[in-house]
Parts: sequence; C-alpha cells; structure tokens
Amino acid sequence: SASAEKNPALTTLVVNSSSHPNEQDWYTQKKVEFSWAPLEGSTPLSAYYYSFDQNPKGEPTIYLKSSVTQVSVDATEDGIYYFHLKGIQKDGKETERINREVHVDATAPNSIELTAQDTKILEGESVWLTFATTDETSGVLQYQIAVNDNAFQLQQSPLEIKNLPIGTYFFR
Repeated sequence: SASAEKNPALTTLVVNSSSHPNEQDWYTQKKVEFSWAPLEGSTPLSAYYYSFDQNPKGEPTIYLKSSVTQVSVDATEDGIYYFHLKGIQKDGKETERINREVHVDATAPNSIELTAQDTKILEGESVWLTFATTDETSGVLQYQIAVNDNAFQLQQSPLEIKNLPIGTYFFR
C-alpha cells in the first residue's frame, strides 16, 4: 500500500477468507471465516480491532488480543458485507484499515417459469422452450435444462430443440 511504503515502520495486514475466498463471487453460507497475517513493520502489534457490517467505510471497534489471527462472523441476511480490520502497534500507531468485501446469497431464486410454445408437435417440427426467473440479491448466473432422465446441460432461453424422435418428453 502507498502509506506503508511511505512509512516502513507500519505493519501491513493481509486478510483472507477460507469460506468466501473471492470478493466478487456470491456464496450461500452465512458463516464467514476470516484469517490474517501481519507483515511485520518495525514495531510488533499489541492488539487488533475488527467489525463485520454492511457499511463499506465501517470502523473496526471489536477488540482482539494480538495473538488472535482469525475470527468467524455471521451474515444476518443476504447482501454485501464488509470485514474491517486494523492493528495497533506497541508504539501506539494504527495500521492501515483493511476492508474485505463478502457477498452472501443464501436464498434460492424465485420459481422458474418454464413454458413450451406447443405441448404437441408434429414430427420434424422444433420445440421452443422459454424460461426465466429472478433472484432478489445476486441475479441468476445460468440455467440448466434436462430432458427426461438425461443430465442437466447449460442452456439459454429461448431454446429450440430440433429433430426429436416420436415420443413423450419431460423437460426439467
């Protein structure tokens, strides 16, 4: 960081999450694990302060002994959260505050509307399927369709299925 380069005496903190490793991805688990490591400056740390909230500029206020380098927190609802961490050096100086973003979406998308243009077609005609849903928090990443007992495959709506042999088909 720029301020640590200007002041080499300050300790820099590196924060990771084993449960939510990528800040851009959405995760279904509400329990979030954080761990950190101090990259030593010239003065050892005497304590840490952290907080976990939905304020991107939140202030770390919860005290931890300097021997503690991990914490488990809970997201109360779906949304974007921030883990804030700073260290206090033995000389009283504060490290730069670290803000780590976490995305939580534990609620399933709304019901999917899957419709076929026609429920009975003549041999040689195409079947057109349309499908859609919404998700209140993170949006929908992808749709997968399965025909009868076959495996689910990534598809986009509208989907045209051609050259089906005579028979009855169940789309999921």
